[in-house]
This record gives sequence, structure tokens and C-alpha cells, in this order.
Amino acid sequence: LSELGFVSMAVGFAVIGAFEPGRSFASLASTIDGNRDAGFLLFLFGFGAKAGLVPLQGWLPEAHPAAPSNVSALLSAVVVKMAVYGLLLTTIVLLGLPPLWWGYIALVAGVGTAIYGVLFSLLAHDLKRALAFSTVENLGFIVALIGAALLFRGFGKQLLEGLALAALGLHVLNHALLKANLFLAAGSVQAATGLRDMDALGGLWTRMRWTSICFFVGAAGLAGIPPLNGFQSEWLGLQVLLQSHLLNDPAGRMMLAGAGALMALTLGLAVTTFIRMIGGVFLGAARTRAAERAVEVPPTMRLGMVILTLGSIVLALLPPVGVGIASAAAAEVSKQPDLLDAILPPVFLHPERYPLLVKLGGTFLSQIPANGLVIVPADPEFASIAPTYIFASLAAVILILALALRLMGAGAHRESEVWAGGISKYRPSMQYTATGFTNPLRFIFGNLYQSRREIEGDYQQAPFFARSVHYTHSFTEPIETYLYEPIVSAAKRLSQQLAWIQSGSVSLYLLYLFVVFLIVLFVR
Repeated sequence: LSELGFVSMAVGFAVIGAFEPGRSFASLASTIDGNRDAGFLLFLFGFGAKAGLVPLQGWLPEAHPAAPSNVSALLSAVVVKMAVYGLLLTTIVLLGLPPLWWGYIALVAGVGTAIYGVLFSLLAHDLKRALAFSTVENLGFIVALIGAALLFRGFGKQLLEGLALAALGLHVLNHALLKANLFLAAGSVQAATGLRDMDALGGLWTRMRWTSICFFVGAAGLAGIPPLNGFQSEWLGLQVLLQSHLLNDPAGRMMLAGAGALMALTLGLAVTTFIRMIGGVFLGAARTRAAERAVEVPPTMRLGMVILTLGSIVLALLPPVGVGIASAAAAEVSKQPDLLDAILPPVFLHPERYPLLVKLGGTFLSQIPANGLVIVPADPEFASIAPTYIFASLAAVILILALALRLMGAGAHRESEVWAGGISKYRPSMQYTATGFTNPLRFIFGNLYQSRREIEGDYQQAPFFARSVHYTHSFTEPIETYLYEPIVSAAKRLSQQLAWIQSGSVSLYLLYLFVVFLIVLFVR
């Protein structure tokens, strides 16, 4: 896939006539004289293969479990993002004013990728494989925003184009920090237990407290839990998609509104998949001896997770940091120098627009710059959020509840055996597994999963008293089964039929080169 992606990109540059060394993308954009439509499709395919865009995502779920966890962190945080960067440079900067169908194709590809990634992240047993599918889902969200930016540019809505690019850039930054943190935490779990199967873990919260906290911050951030940084970029991206009502074109309005609804569903399912990871790996009782014996990893392994966790918290509590970085790049591309002020207005200069926020915090924050406390998607009357206020409110509520419980004497506690439904002793196998947690979704999306299950019981005298129950389930990943496997099988058959060409004779290989040289000479 990587080779095909490179060839596609090279052919794309040749098609648009931009094979001139030593020139920037911006300067090349003014001299393009080739087929821009073919170039767009080739760039989307080429960079999509590098990034993991469906149906070119096949390498991602295979590479992450096989790679060391620090390499997995770089794959998600850097490699995939470089492909996104290349796609932005070519489609947004290089190719110029897009026709509307470019935006429609990128929007559909992004939404489809996001849905596919989150659905199969819900079923993966391997922790790193589940995180890899989550990367596919987030990539889809980013590409959907590229599609929205192309549509807004095509409709002449430069401010909305800038908003889409700012939300995209902010999510790229947030996902790089959060997903790298999650892969490092998954590597710590594997180092401590030797396991990645979520159904075989559990109970690590008390044994690996540093790893658990860092994983929780990363998972909550990518699940879009406020006020973490992932919530900011996902919320801003959704608001951009939902501003389709500002377009006059019915098709554009329907496409963007539908994409916004489907992305909201996808982000809701992402909450489920991260709850599944946290619960299956860190909460409850240990299900295996390896999980029982787990100890926290050395400080050198914790350091990377802690740095990424702190970086995510800083971006969450200080919105101007991340939004400012993303908006600066988006403003340059969209030619909107006032983009940052549109997203982060100085709220206390407009008390009539934000009466509640001014009442809540204006008294305490009146002497410091308030610009950035409220994130607004261009129109303050459409929607706005205040991450700093959300954090302060949540902290105050938790503190008040904790003090109230302490004053009420809730600190006293007693311990007793866990009731196990009449069975004499509670066993860890009785608790929910990561697989069991998503069982309802396997039925809801059964047609896509083609889910199959087998239950075998060893019963003693009556059907209600079982010595043991053996349960297995399987599902089909459609792209892997119906696209890649036939291609691989055909390639193997063809290679067997053509094996005689590779005889091992150097003289014959030189003859091949000579024949090819003659053909090229005559063709030219």
C-alpha cells in the first residue's frame, strides 16, 4: 500500500505538470497546466494509502500490534499526520479553487472511514489493534473536515473554510498527543503483564496507577469528554459541519448536515469503545495470573506518558494555545487574518452576548486577558463553549460533594463478601469483559459484522445447572475479506504461473533489461 501510495503521488504530480524541482507548493499552484481532477483523485488515493483511509487502511491494524509501542506512537502521532499534511498541501494549497465534487468525495470518504474505524475498534480484542482502528476513525474525522473545507471554498465561504481548517489542525495536534500517550500506556501494560488481550486483563488500576491515570486522560480526551482537549477539536469540527444552514445550495446543505449527524454518531460510539478499554484493562478484578502480578513500569517509561498527559491538560485548560497554533496556519491558507478573533473573541468586551459567563467569571477574571476563555464557531449566537469555565465548574462541584460527604460521615465504611448470585464465591470470570460490554452493538450492526457465536454447555442432570459454558464469537471484517483476500489470492496464483521468468540466471536478467531498453527507445 505504501508503494502504491508513492506511485500514485508521483503520477499525480506528473499529471498536473508540477515536476519542477526547487519550487514551493504555493509557486507551483500558479503554473499548473495539467488535469487537476485526475491529480486530486491520485493525491487522495496516494496520501490516503499512507494515512489509512478506507479502503486503504489494511496496513494500520496489522502494523500497530506488530510494532513496538513507541513505534506505534510515532505511527499515529507523526506518520499518519504527515500524510494528512501532504493531502492538505496538494488539495487545498496546490490545486487551487476546487469543484464541488472534490469536497463531496473527501467528505464521503472521511465519514465512511470514521464509521468503519470506530465500529471495528469496538470489536477488537487486542488493545493495540483497537487503538489502531481508533486512529482510522480519527483520520476519517480529519478527512471529513478537509472535504468540508473544500466545499466551503467552492461555495465562496472563506470564514467557514478557515474554521474547518482550524478545527482540523487542532484535532491533528490533539490526536497526536492523546493517541501517542495511549500507545505508550498500552506498551506499559504489555511490558507489565505480557498481554494485550483486553479480556485477559483487568484490575490494573490499583497495580499500575501512573499508567492508569495517563491512559484515562488519553482515552477521555479522544472520547470527547469535556473539558479535555479532544472535546474542543471534536466539538468545533461538529459545529463547522452543522453550519451547513449558511449555504444556499440544497445538495451542499444536505451533505454537510448528514455528515455532521453521522460524525456525531461516530463520536458517541468512540465513547463506548474507550469505556470498554478502560473497564476491560484497568477496572474490576484481574482475570489472569499475569494481571494479578503486574507492577508499575520503571520511571523512564512513565516519563513519556506523563509529558504527553501534561501537554494534553495544558491544551485543555488554555484553549488559546492549541487554537492559536491551528488558527495561524488556517488563516494563512484561507486568507482570513481575523480568524483567531472569530474563534476566540474577547468575551468581556461583549457582555450582552455572554451574560451568564460574565456573571459566573467576570468578577474574578476582569483584571486578566479573557480572550480565549470562550470558543465560538464564527457566530456567537450559533454556539459557544468555555473549557476553562467547564473545568472550574466541575472541580467546584466535585469539591463541594466531597466536603458534603465528609461532613455527613460518609468516610466510614465496611467490607463484606461480594454477592455472586447465590454462588458460594465470586470469581473474576463473572464480571463483564470487554467483549461482553459491546455485545448489544454486535447485534445492532450484525449485518455489517456478520457476527457468529457458538455456545456449548456441559450440563449436570438438568438444563439449569451447568458445570461449564464455552462461548466463542467471530465476525467478518468486510474490506479484509472481500477486497484484500481475493487480491492476495490472485497475486499468488499469478506469481506461481510466472515463476519461470525468475530463473536465477544473470544473463537472462540482462536480456530482460536490454529488451525493455529497446522497447522504451522505440516507443519514444
